[in-house]
Amino acid sequence: MLSRVFASGLSPQQALELANLHLENALTTKDPELALKCCDYAEAALSRMKRPAKKIVMSSLRADDLALRDGIAAAYSEIGKLLISLGNSAKAQVSNKKAEKWG
Repeated sequence: MLSRVFASGLSPQQALELANLHLENALTTKDPELALKCCDYAEAALSRMKRPAKKIVMSSLRADDLALRDGIAAAYSEIGKLLISLGNSAKAQVSNKKAEKWG
């Protein structure tokens, strides 16, 4: 089912919501392997945004698009923090760079 959702692409709002759900799971699980998987799923959700919508959100100055960009940047930043706490600093650097790009 998850692959079908990703195959069709997500709006930026859907991608952020799905990423945040995975992040909540990563933060609440006590299993480090599951937390790492949840981080992977969160990042995958953010990367599955429809390209035209992503370009609009990144270049828009509308307040709702700015808030959405801030949310996406925060999600990438949170993924980076979690990855560091899980001992995966290389992947954390990638997420932190994406956070900077969106922020």
